[in-house]
Amino acid sequence: MKYLFIAVFLSTLLLSSQQLFAAPIYNSATDHLYDIVSGNWTEAESAAQILGGHLVTVNNQSEQTWLLDNFGSTLRYWIGLNDVALEGTFVWSSGEPVTYTNWGTGEPTNSQGNEHYVAMNWGSNGNGVWNDFPNLSQVAWNNYSGIAEYVCPVPEPTSMVLFGIGLLGAGAIRRRKKI
Repeated sequence: MKYLFIAVFLSTLLLSSQQLFAAPIYNSATDHLYDIVSGNWTEAESAAQILGGHLVTVNNQSEQTWLLDNFGSTLRYWIGLNDVALEGTFVWSSGEPVTYTNWGTGEPTNSQGNEHYVAMNWGSNGNGVWNDFPNLSQVAWNNYSGIAEYVCPVPEPTSMVLFGIGLLGAGAIRRRKKI
C-alpha cells in the first residue's frame, strides 16, 4: 500500500509538470540541448537562462533545418533574435554574431512600432520563416513557446567523487547486513 501511495504521488507530480510531454533534445552538430520554454519572449528568455542558456541562436540553414525536423513547422516558437536595444539592429540574446537569417517575405516590419522579438514558423506555410512580433502573452499570440538552447551539463568532479563514495558506502552497509 505504501508503494502504491508513492507511485500515485509521483505520477501526480509528473502530470502537473509543464515539461511532461518533452525532454530536452540533443543536437550532436552543436553539442547543445534544446527544450521548450513557456511565456512571452522575455519570460521564455528568462526560463532559458535558468536552464543555463538562452533562446535558440540559429547560426545556419543546417541548424534551421534541424529545428524544423525536431520541433516542427506549424507551431510558432520564440527564438533569441531581437532588436530591443536599437530598432532595426537585430542581435542574438546569446551574444553570438548574427550570421544567418530566415525572414519571411517583407520582414522584419516593426509593425505598429513595437515588434522587437522574433518567432519562427510565421505565415500560412510555416516552413520556419521568421517574423518580428511584440512581446505579448501566449494567449494573444496563439500560445507561443520558446526554444531554449543550452550546453549539456557536465557533472563536477567533486560530485562524481561524492557519488562514488555514496555507492561504496551503500554497498558496505548492504554487505554488513548480509553477514
